[in-house]
Amino acid sequence: MKYSVCSKVFGNASALAKHKLTHSDERKYVCGMCSKAFKRQDHLNGHMLTHRNKKPYECKAEGCGKSYCDARSLRRHTENHHSALGLANSSGTASPGPGGSNAGPPGGLSLSPATASVFVVELYYGKG
Repeated sequence: MKYSVCSKVFGNASALAKHKLTHSDERKYVCGMCSKAFKRQDHLNGHMLTHRNKKPYECKAEGCGKSYCDARSLRRHTENHHSALGLANSSGTASPGPGGSNAGPPGGLSLSPATASVFVVELYYGKG
């Protein structure tokens, strides 16, 4: 199914209907707490998590305690603050992984494939 407005092709009517909303200025899903409006119900549902004190995606790094509304934000935080390139803690030493060794990311974090490959290479060859 091809949408005539932007020539984008979709595999089914549902995907096309969802895409059509991106071309509309109508925002009929309104947050009852802050009045921010959204084009789609699922976007409002995700936004509602921002009003919670405790977000569902929590960083597992020891002593961190940060939490996020979505997995993407947690992944970005993890890569920016707890990645293989930033394994040093405030004392400048590597943080131990879940088994107490320095052989893995701190707190048993999962890394993206790109970050994990950098970590493995640095483990094998050493940094710099």
